[in-house]
Amino acid sequence: MKTVKFYYSKPVHIRLIPVMTDSQGEVSFVMPNTSRIVKTLPRITVASIYNAKENIMSFGVAVCSPKDTFKKSVGRKLAEDRARINPNIKITNIKKGCIRRVSKRYANQLIAEFLEKDVHFDL
Repeated sequence: MKTVKFYYSKPVHIRLIPVMTDSQGEVSFVMPNTSRIVKTLPRITVASIYNAKENIMSFGVAVCSPKDTFKKSVGRKLAEDRARINPNIKITNIKKGCIRRVSKRYANQLIAEFLEKDVHFDL
């Protein structure tokens, strides 16, 4: 029996917020209502497929460009296909009581890795 679980990143925007600092670098004043979005990060969908017969868990990732409209159905299809055909991560010999925890941990790790790639930018 194969079980598929899906995980999604939340919408994330990087904003610039003008602040005033004291001589030690501590923030003393935040300018109200002056932030602006500098970058919108992509939405990530991760599919986790657990094969109970073989005790293997495979993960696939789909990345939606910030310029596109995020659709769960599209992300699910792409991530699941990638988990089946060419997984990003494959875990073997999972303890029976740890399946959910392993699935969540690796899905969150993949989301963090893919978002981290897009966080860096030049001002």
